[in-house]
Amino acid sequence: MEILKELNKEPIYFVDNDSSKWGKTVEGIKVLPPSELKRIDFDIIVVASSVGEADIVSQLEKMGYEEKTYTLAFARLLLWAKRFFGKLRKYFLER
Repeated sequence: MEILKELNKEPIYFVDNDSSKWGKTVEGIKVLPPSELKRIDFDIIVVASSVGEADIVSQLEKMGYEEKTYTLAFARLLLWAKRFFGKLRKYFLER
């Protein structure tokens, strides 16, 4: 959530394979089963799991979401790039 907020992105849903989490909310955001993805209009999926990340990515690829799936490591890289280029831009504008 923290990384997404810094990137000015707000999740519309969380998706989890654990059926005991379906229908519950996390920070006010509903948790859905993966089967619901086909009914949702979304831009990207960020896999935010340190355990089983490769399995989750594989599952999403098999569901046809390869082009929309990113890992948390990639989201962290985007955040770093945003901060870096912001500082670089500021440096050059102040010269």
